[in-house]
Amino acid sequence: MAADQMLEGLDKARAHEGSSRERIEVLVSEHFDLVLRYGGALWAFFGERNRLSPVERDRVLVLERKYLHGMKAMFDEMRAAGELRELDTMILSEAFLGMVNWVARWHRGQTGVSSLRATLLDLFVGGALLGGGDPLRRYPLAPPLDQT
Repeated sequence: MAADQMLEGLDKARAHEGSSRERIEVLVSEHFDLVLRYGGALWAFFGERNRLSPVERDRVLVLERKYLHGMKAMFDEMRAAGELRELDTMILSEAFLGMVNWVARWHRGQTGVSSLRATLLDLFVGGALLGGGDPLRRYPLAPPLDQT
């Protein structure tokens, strides 16, 4: 089942003894490969989850929560080590899943898999890791509209 494979990939990323960027690279690669492998089946599954038996639906939800909270724990460890910006790590985890899972909706092979993986990794790491840059500093917010 894909949820079991997701947990295996997360365990692999958390156990990786490299830098935070390398750990995230492992996580992105593992998760991204599952999204590409199962693609539309994942969307069908999420859309039809209510058709599962209550026991299976509960099992899937437990695995998904375990994955989400495991990812959050990995990001918490990175933040505690001073490698991650002061971000809400649950939102960061959910944003990661949304970013990578959404690929199954729109990717139709128009770009190479390695380019797609590298771009998503750069977007994610550049916005989350300390030293990845402050997008608000690079792209300041527009001044508020005149309310008169």
